[in-house]
Amino acid sequence: MNTNSASDEGKWKCVPQRDDYNECLHHRKEIAKTKTMQAAYIRRVKTDPDFDRRPEGEADVKSLGLLGSR
Repeated sequence: MNTNSASDEGKWKCVPQRDDYNECLHHRKEIAKTKTMQAAYIRRVKTDPDFDRRPEGEADVKSLGLLGSR
């Protein structure tokens, strides 16, 4: 640990590395972002049904594998 009895200043030096390590193990931020994208996509499809219809071969967000097929 980067601390001593006189100061706790050193423990904050490793926080970004620890957060990266935990994200790598558990993917919590990635999962939260994916759920947010899914919810926004579903809201958009409900308000604009034509939004989900794309010509064949056109780039589509569903091709990322994050959104289930309907």
